[in-house]
This record gives sequence, structure tokens and C-alpha cells, in this order.
Amino acid sequence: MLELLRSILADNIIHSTENNIAILKENNKNASLKIINITNILESDILLHLDNACSNTIFKGTNGENKRCDYVLTNNKAAYFIEIKSTKNPEHKLIECTQKFKATECILEYIDSVIHIIYEQPKIFNKLEKRYILIYKATPIAKTPTRRQPDKSNKNNSPEHMLTLAVENESKIHISKLKSDNK
Repeated sequence: MLELLRSILADNIIHSTENNIAILKENNKNASLKIINITNILESDILLHLDNACSNTIFKGTNGENKRCDYVLTNNKAAYFIEIKSTKNPEHKLIECTQKFKATECILEYIDSVIHIIYEQPKIFNKLEKRYILIYKATPIAKTPTRRQPDKSNKNNSPEHMLTLAVENESKIHISKLKSDNK
């Protein structure tokens, strides 16, 4: 099933993984959170770097439809939508992240449609469990929150209820941590 994705998606969308680690890179020169390592993935898992996908020639972009999250890590069971932010206080970015997750869902639905209609194969993404994760730069000193905090009790199974993870640069995150109900 995932081999079909490897065979039809552009090379600049699929990123390689090595030694059961997905290396997520932020290429923005101003980013302070540049590398995150997702560990214990399977060799068959696929890492999609959707910043390279283009949809801005179709829509005006007034509602976030031209945005996309940084990565989607997918396997035969789940699709993990991952956004990386260097900001230490991501609360003001939650609306933007939600838009990116929703627009990425649309891209995956489009890929599914192409697989089904053109390649006459079963859809892939619509059968997968979906998880939404915002990874952001950890604050060096614990601060008392003054703004609305993301819901930490949810299962991060919708764009509006993402899991937020505070990490340091070059952190290693076990894939099981991307499901908030597996803490």
C-alpha cells in the first residue's frame, strides 16, 4: 500500500529515513528549532515533506487553504501531521497550525482521489488513524501560563485538538509519544 505512494509521489515530497529514525529539519535560517528526530519508526514508514507541495496556484489563500504542515509521517496504521515552531510560546500560533493541518488533510484527500480514480487502487489515507502534533521550542525557565493553553487531555485526533510537545533542538522523540493517549 505505502509502496504505491513511493512510486507515484515526487521525489522532493518523500524524505528518506535511516536507522528507524525520521529526521525532521526546519530549513528557515531564523529557526532556533532546526532538527527533531522521531525514533523507533518502521523501515516501511514514509515521511512526507509537504512544505514542497504546491497548491497556491488554485486558491486565493484567504482561509489558510494554501498552507500545509511541515511533515506527515505515515505507516499502515496512522498518519502523523507534524508542525514545527521555533517559538517558545506557541499559543498564538494555534489557529495557524489548525489551518495548516486542515489544508494538509485536503492534500492527502487529493492524493487518495488520484490513487483511487487514476491508479484504480484503494485509498490509503482515509483508512488511517490521524494524529496532529505541534512541536515547539522548550522554554529554558518554567513560566506561569497567561494565555489559553492547548488541551492536553485530548487524543490529538483532530486539527483543533493537537498534541503540543516542547522540545530542545536535536531532541529524540519516540514515535509512541506522538499519540497523546500513549503517554
